[in-house]
Amino acid sequence: MNSQTENKAVPAAEECWSVDEENFNAHSLSELIENHDLEAGTVVFRAEAAYPTAKQLITAEDIIETMGERAYDIAGEHADDYPDVSEAAEQELTEFLAAWIAKHAAPTFYTVNNVQRYNITVDDLAPRAE
Repeated sequence: MNSQTENKAVPAAEECWSVDEENFNAHSLSELIENHDLEAGTVVFRAEAAYPTAKQLITAEDIIETMGERAYDIAGEHADDYPDVSEAAEQELTEFLAAWIAKHAAPTFYTVNNVQRYNITVDDLAPRAE
């Protein structure tokens, strides 16, 4: 729905908030309140951020298939069985891709699940004692 500004490892069910049930770009109720002029009784929305997994972005199978297609473009039927890799080799590539994505290209965007309406209360608006 909306992206973060930081590239970081994210828990599976990170909370996010919205004033319009479309842009879930606040990561806490207090952040939402700080960024908007909200009053007690205002309806806002809470959801769980769902970041894509590495497998949703690309798979070892995607790469292996592309290699085979390019090999066929280069050598025609002489490359019909290329690449012939074992399940263990495909699993190794899967693990490598997941680690690479986590290190260099972790998603900073997400979709949302479990959207719930929430009514702002007077207590929500009161300054928090720390």
